[in-house]
Parts: sequence; C-alpha cells; structure tokens
Amino acid sequence: MHAMEVAERIQHLGGNPVDDEGFVGSMQNCVSRFTTPDSTEGILESALKGEDVYGLHLSEEIVKGDFDPESKQMIERILDEDRNHLQILKGLMPNG
Repeated sequence: MHAMEVAERIQHLGGNPVDDEGFVGSMQNCVSRFTTPDSTEGILESALKGEDVYGLHLSEEIVKGDFDPESKQMIERILDEDRNHLQILKGLMPNG
C-alpha cells in the first residue's frame, strides 16, 4: 500500500513512478527462493532482515534530500509505520 501511495504522489507531481522492484528487490526475491526458512523463528528472522536491512535502511537512504512539505510528511509517516512493523516483528521473536 505504501508503494501505491508513493506512486500516486509521484504521478500527482508529474513524474513517472518505477513499476518494478528494482535490482536489490530482484536479488532478494531470487535468493529467497533457494533459502526459504523451515521454522517460525527462521521466517521471522528473514522478515526482520528484509524489513530492516532491505526495506527501512535503504528507504531512509533513498529519501534523503529535498522534498515539498506534503511529500516529506507522507514519507516520514510511511517510514514511521515501517519502524513500527519492525518493532512488531522483533516482539514476535522468541528472544524479542
């Protein structure tokens, strides 16, 4: 839903949003096909890594820069929601 929201904002501003997962997403998708965890803890660890390393950290780096106030507010809200998702996943871990 976040990706759709960002794409709509980009279109509203007159741009053309990218409609694929990009190189990093493609590589992660490919690797995950061969390394599917076989335990609940493994699945949670994989989700945490995807959300934290590939999701949140990359997103934070990508969005550094100048934005109009409305876009900046939207991006900050989305990143806050992603941070909340990360905390929820951490709380589901046995040692979380």
